[in-house]
Amino acid sequence: MTETAPSPRRLRLLLEFTILVGLWFLLKFALDAYIWRYSGPVSLAIILVLTFFYLRWRGRPLSWIGLVPLKSAGNWLLLLPQFLLAMIVMGAVGAGINFGGAALGLAFMEPDLAAAENRFGDLAGNMSAYLTWLAIIWFAGPAEELFFRGFMIGQLREILGRSRWATVCSILIPAILFGVGHIYYQGLRGLIVTGSVAAALGILFILYKRNIWPLALAHAAINSFSFTAMYMQWDI
Repeated sequence: MTETAPSPRRLRLLLEFTILVGLWFLLKFALDAYIWRYSGPVSLAIILVLTFFYLRWRGRPLSWIGLVPLKSAGNWLLLLPQFLLAMIVMGAVGAGINFGGAALGLAFMEPDLAAAENRFGDLAGNMSAYLTWLAIIWFAGPAEELFFRGFMIGQLREILGRSRWATVCSILIPAILFGVGHIYYQGLRGLIVTGSVAAALGILFILYKRNIWPLALAHAAINSFSFTAMYMQWDI
C-alpha cells in the first residue's frame, strides 16, 4: 500500500471513518438517557463489534489495529518496559495538567465532585460495585485503545498519509474525540486531561510501531489504580 491512498479511496475511507465515529457518538448520546453510568462502555462495546466487522469487510488483519502477534521472546521482553513507560507517561501527563491547572487557579480545572459522586458514589467500601467496575474497566480500557488509537490513527494515516503533519493530525483528532467523550461526567477538565493523555498514548502507539498491547494493559492498570483508590477511600 502506498503511503497515501488514491483520492477516491481516501474519500471512501474518510466516509467510513466518519460513519463509525458518528455511530459511536449517536450510541453514546442515545444510551445516556437510559444507562448514564454505563453508556460509555456499552456504546464502546457495540461500536467495537462494528469495527471488527468493518475490518473483516476491508480485509484487514487484527494486527492492523495493533493486535500484533507476540511471536518471539524479544517481543515479550519488550512488552514490560513499554507497559511501564506507558504507565509513567499517563500518570505524568494527567498529574502535570492537574497540578498546572491548580497552580494557575483555573476554576474549570477543579474536579466536578458532584458528577463523580453521581457515577461512582457507591464505590467506596462496596466490594460488589468495585469488582463490577474492575470488570468493566478491564474491558473498556483496552477497547478504547483499540478504537481510538488502533482504528482511528490507522484509518487517518491512510487518509492523510505519513508526512509529519499528517501523523500529528492522526494523533490529535482521535485525542480530541476521546476527550469529548469524557465531557459528560468530567466537564471541560475531562476534555483537557483525557485528551492530553490520549495524545501522549497516540505518540507512544506510533513509537511502538502500532503495537497496542502495552497501551491496552497500561490503560486498564491505571484505571484499576484509580478505582482501587476510590474503593479504599485513599485521599490522593
